[in-house]
Amino acid sequence: MRSNLKHVMKSGMIPIMKRFRSRPHHSVRELFNVKDQRTWKRYLKKRDVESPTILCTYLKTLLNHGQVVAAREIQGAKPIPKCVECCRHIFSGGLGSYILYPELGRFFASLFENIETEIDSIRIHPTDLYHCHIVLYQCSSSNEFDIALLFHAKEFPEEFTNRGRKIHPIGSEEAGGEKDPRINTECSIDDEDFHLRNFVYTMKSNRICLLNPKDPSFPRDLLATGPSGDVFFSVNAFSLGVYLGDVNYFPHLDSKNTSRCVFLSLAHSKLHQAYSADRVLFAMAMCESILGEKSSSSSDEISLHESMKYMTQPELRCVMSWLEDTEGELYMLFRKKLNQVMEATNHKEREQFNTELRKLRDEQSPFLDDKIDDVEMDLFKKALRETSFVNRGVESFSSFRASNLLAVMSKRYRGPMTKRAKIRGAFKRTCPHVNTTTIFRDNTKHLDVTPKCLSCDDDDGAGKEDFEWCPKYVCMTCNTYCCGRYIKGHMMKHAKEKTHALAMNLGDASVWCYECMEALDTFHPAFDSFRYRYAKAKNLTKTLIPLWVWNARDVEDMDMALTLLSAVHENCTRPDLALKALHLVQTGKAKDLNEAVCDVIDLSKEKSKIFFRQKTLAFTKTLLAPKRSLEKAKM
Repeated sequence: MRSNLKHVMKSGMIPIMKRFRSRPHHSVRELFNVKDQRTWKRYLKKRDVESPTILCTYLKTLLNHGQVVAAREIQGAKPIPKCVECCRHIFSGGLGSYILYPELGRFFASLFENIETEIDSIRIHPTDLYHCHIVLYQCSSSNEFDIALLFHAKEFPEEFTNRGRKIHPIGSEEAGGEKDPRINTECSIDDEDFHLRNFVYTMKSNRICLLNPKDPSFPRDLLATGPSGDVFFSVNAFSLGVYLGDVNYFPHLDSKNTSRCVFLSLAHSKLHQAYSADRVLFAMAMCESILGEKSSSSSDEISLHESMKYMTQPELRCVMSWLEDTEGELYMLFRKKLNQVMEATNHKEREQFNTELRKLRDEQSPFLDDKIDDVEMDLFKKALRETSFVNRGVESFSSFRASNLLAVMSKRYRGPMTKRAKIRGAFKRTCPHVNTTTIFRDNTKHLDVTPKCLSCDDDDGAGKEDFEWCPKYVCMTCNTYCCGRYIKGHMMKHAKEKTHALAMNLGDASVWCYECMEALDTFHPAFDSFRYRYAKAKNLTKTLIPLWVWNARDVEDMDMALTLLSAVHENCTRPDLALKALHLVQTGKAKDLNEAVCDVIDLSKEKSKIFFRQKTLAFTKTLLAPKRSLEKAKM
């Protein structure tokens, strides 16, 4: 099969061992290295049970044959029984199916029981420990791979809520009624040891490791973003390597046979969900079975025909080139299928191109003073072709991507982008209160970018320590520092009491008008003083990059505009970042496009971090509100 794998890689398809985003980060290497003793890792007692050979076989098959073939070796095809319906709403990774080998099922069950035995505060229960994630990780050597299992205990504490929404009483209709996953839970985020809920097992070491996310030296990049990581301390399976699937364990379903209580749900194991390389490797495996010396079963031919239903032109060509030496029935079968797919694809591409062209014309028309002539239509067609992308072997066109390219090229085509920005709540250039407000203009006054809220100091300091790192606001009239709406909203109270409408966010230098309740352009001339003090306080070597740049000059070369648009985001979906970079180059604030692109991407990442922090704060505020009201009632 190695020759099959090499053939697939030569065709430009990506097998599973090449799907890692980059080389293992140092924190991942620290996690999986048993000899690397860290204070945030604690290994449980050595296990007497060795990992089963079928798991080792699965790993080899996975690397050489792909996910589809490997999944068929251990995952059953029969649907799970009706008795599991009671757990459907909490299944991790989909319902899945039984494991073909009882030995493997008992092994997974022993890992769950091992954790429950070692840690007193954890129990195997649908609200606590019942699932784990399977991950393929890269060892210190680039050619070595291993399987890891990430267990999440205390999965549904009392404070659990779906996607950070409002917390409803356990069992209420809003929380799902009888299907509220918190029913009979015994854990809470207030428990002293709640953070001790992540366990990692590696097949290579055959050891289980307990992680401590509260340890000061714990690598934060292993945690999930937002409340999942900051409040619930969930380690992200995708940060460890390539996600393969999930194991769910419900021992209450069958107390006599634990292997029948383990359910496996493998990702990308179905042909219609599989990666191109895995689908090709599966077809090759079926062809080898049919062409082999041993008599092949009819199921192999059925499976081959099934895989061909979902194969694209590049995939079919890859198998055909692999079958060239045979020139037999199978080769002719794939050739016939390829002709059918090509004919259907060409028709589909023409239809989609015309549809997207009409959408692009209708989107631009309301913002253009004169009618769209043939020359302009040719420009639209070119923009569509330049921004096309291949999806499953079919060339796809997008009016949205083409509109973004046109916006980078010329001010004439920035109307739709402006409209989308207003819908998303983007700031406007100015408001009446900018001219009526007396702006604080003392450039010698130091601007504290990490201040304490003065109102919180007078408010008994309740919960102040929970938000000490959240960006605060400064009043642009009297230079007063207060917290924003994600904490206690003291800046809004200050604005109403003092009629001071404008305030600057000290996290990203955005300006907010509390009278209009809208964000304003930071680069309005009236805000020069605050912008200068902010840059000085942050030790910024360059002028702040505008939040939204409309003044970037036109670019005549479409290739240059496309290069810039794809450089800031590979999917061509961020024309705002491209315009920022273009403006920096045109105004001489960046030496070249490479430097400008790096600057705007860094700023975008910083704003993204602030966004997730604000989500965490908003969720933490909903958690603390009822507790504080109870404390005040007791007083």
